[in-house]
Amino acid sequence: MIQGIQLIGVFVGLFMLYYSYVYIKRKEFTMKEAVFWLMVWIALIALSLFPQVLNAMSWYVFRVQRTMDMLIIFGFFFLAMIIFYMYTLVRTSQRQIDAIVRNLALEKVQKKKK
Repeated sequence: MIQGIQLIGVFVGLFMLYYSYVYIKRKEFTMKEAVFWLMVWIALIALSLFPQVLNAMSWYVFRVQRTMDMLIIFGFFFLAMIIFYMYTLVRTSQRQIDAIVRNLALEKVQKKKK
């Protein structure tokens, strides 16, 4: 029997699948990003429909007694990976901005010399 929270999980997953599809159609996601987010939302739907899979996985695979403990641990891992990825994107953007500003400053100095 499907419970209320499972229906919410399925609806959120379906909504986010649609939302990701819209971003893919607008070409705002790279192929890697699109595949990643589609897999995340499909996994959310599957785990919402079959939560008993998490119980078996938490005990037999990861040897964690409670499923919620496993989800919290993986949540921390996921957040750490996302923070690292965002940090690398910000650093890359900073380097690009520095290069643009440097080039503009050099052009401005060269124009003043003429």
